[in-house]
Amino acid sequence: MTDTGSDRDGGDGSSGGTSFDELLQIVADRHRRSVLYCLQDANEDVASFDELREHLLARDLDIDDSERATIALHHRILPRLEDAGLVEYDARSDTVRYREDDLAERLLDRLADVEDR
Repeated sequence: MTDTGSDRDGGDGSSGGTSFDELLQIVADRHRRSVLYCLQDANEDVASFDELREHLLARDLDIDDSERATIALHHRILPRLEDAGLVEYDARSDTVRYREDDLAERLLDRLADVEDR
């Protein structure tokens, strides 16, 4: 039997949200990590889709044009973050809300200390 990392019972030290193993998989991707940093810094933990796209482009990651950033956000980044319960994407208002998670906050804060974000 293998662990899929989808355990959300909080028995791993989390507050009942995303498991530690799942968080490690999520923050291992620099694009997802960058979006989470942006949302943490956003006013009321909310950013527009356009703001997130511009953030990815400004970070000079390997996404170098607006269309690629849009595709990455729609098809890879936001769905994964939403599946983990870390964000809510409202397509009608085109906004993304960060759903605070104690374990995610602590992990992102530690990563930010050692990473140039």
